[in-house]
Amino acid sequence: MTIKLNRPINMLQGGSYRDALNENWEMLETWIAENGTEGLHDFLASISTVGGEQLARATITNLFDKIDVDKNTGLVKETGNTTVEAGVNTSRFIKVTPEQIIGTTMNAKIVGCYYDFQKRYIGFMQMTEVATDWYTQCVPVGASYVRVVVTDENLDSYMLSQRESKPEQYYEHEISLPHFNSSKLLYGSRVVTFGDSITWYDGKVVDGVLYRGYQAYMRQAGASIRNEGEGYLTFAPNTKTGSIYEQIVTNKYDLTDFDIVTIAAGTNDIAFNIPLGVVGGRNDTFFDTSTSLGALRAIIEYIRINYPKTEIYLFTPLQNKTRDMDKHEIITDGIIAVADIYGLPRLDLFRKSGLGKYTYDSYTRDGLHPNNAGFDMIGKRIVRMMESS
Repeated sequence: MTIKLNRPINMLQGGSYRDALNENWEMLETWIAENGTEGLHDFLASISTVGGEQLARATITNLFDKIDVDKNTGLVKETGNTTVEAGVNTSRFIKVTPEQIIGTTMNAKIVGCYYDFQKRYIGFMQMTEVATDWYTQCVPVGASYVRVVVTDENLDSYMLSQRESKPEQYYEHEISLPHFNSSKLLYGSRVVTFGDSITWYDGKVVDGVLYRGYQAYMRQAGASIRNEGEGYLTFAPNTKTGSIYEQIVTNKYDLTDFDIVTIAAGTNDIAFNIPLGVVGGRNDTFFDTSTSLGALRAIIEYIRINYPKTEIYLFTPLQNKTRDMDKHEIITDGIIAVADIYGLPRLDLFRKSGLGKYTYDSYTRDGLHPNNAGFDMIGKRIVRMMESS
């Protein structure tokens, strides 16, 4: 039986647009005639997938989703048609804005192709290098979509972004809908994260694995992040490496542009046998900065005196199977006591991260540093704790 839907009048639209609309209506009518209305939503989803960049007010730093690709598929730059090509990947149709700058981290013989609103080919990408490993082009007039081609070796580092300047680090494809979180603490916040290697891991490739650190979950909640994490950092100065005290106090770190500071350390203080020191009294003004707790108090004093409106969050060290956990518990209690003196929110990751006895093999890469599954578990908890504090 022929089904006729109530189509809106489209006489004022251009011919090609009207024809495309009629094709869509005919496709729907055919489906309903053959299948009824049950399952129609699944059918529509399968033929008209909406990318995150098409969601109103979505924030996406990297438009390229390495998971949503056609593997061993390339593009013919003269036609925009796909072709079988080993070792390369072609993205889905990604929505772009005409006359807006688009940038990529990779230039190649065929970078990608542009298509109009009906996904018809209109031309190939011709990029200009504007910074080291950053290539840009103005999206042509009439282009509504782009498909990019990425080799296997660049799949974990490729970025596509509607911006002229190169991002400060690699960001994977992740969608943030800030207007859904506008009442939350992290939405729109500018955050700087200090810490040791666990903080440093975000966006880094280690032994061939790209790590998505806990900061990725803050970004997803609407925050912008500067990562100041470094491997082996301690609270107090030491003879082996740098310290957070030196980063912030000695170097007079400028926090003018930040709303929130997070400090996550302690495990290297234990590993390097730095004296714990004492929490001290609420009215103390002198601190032994050769000790972990003395240095932490001096760090907080510097921030509070110079940037009184900047929020400070203290994270206690994670449990691990490579170091003395009894000593970790002692420094954890010291960090919490220091936070309480200043009325600071403190996230007790030692006790509430999910990492502990029997979970190290599942959530760490080496018994100490979280793997991506570990960062996923920890990052979500950090955001929940920060939002609820």
